[in-house]
Amino acid sequence: MRIPQPYGQRSSVGISEAKIKYFLAFEGRRTEYRYFRGIHINRNEVGIDSLVEIIPIEHDSKTSSNPLNLYNEAKEALDNCDNYFPEAGDQFCLIVDRDRKSFSEIQYEELLKYEKNGNINLNINN
Repeated sequence: MRIPQPYGQRSSVGISEAKIKYFLAFEGRRTEYRYFRGIHINRNEVGIDSLVEIIPIEHDSKTSSNPLNLYNEAKEALDNCDNYFPEAGDQFCLIVDRDRKSFSEIQYEELLKYEKNGNINLNINN
């Protein structure tokens, strides 16, 4: 997985105003990435505050759709990222599908532990 450099124009935010970044990890490689990138590009039209930055985390073809693998690979990418500051309010959001075939109860319980510890914002789509 990799975290792309922010794209588009940065807003003119004053030095005293901190920008909160939402790093999004999700299963889909193409459609979901395009969707969240489109939201970021059209942020003014959909009403996203200029102090919020949405950064989709890209993953390669080796990343499986197993939610725990997705979490582990995204977490590793964030740990090696020089613009992720959770202590300043940056958020790691994991967006997964609740499929019976690819998301077991054990995986769900493990991800809930990470969320309770404040490591992620878990978002489940079914």
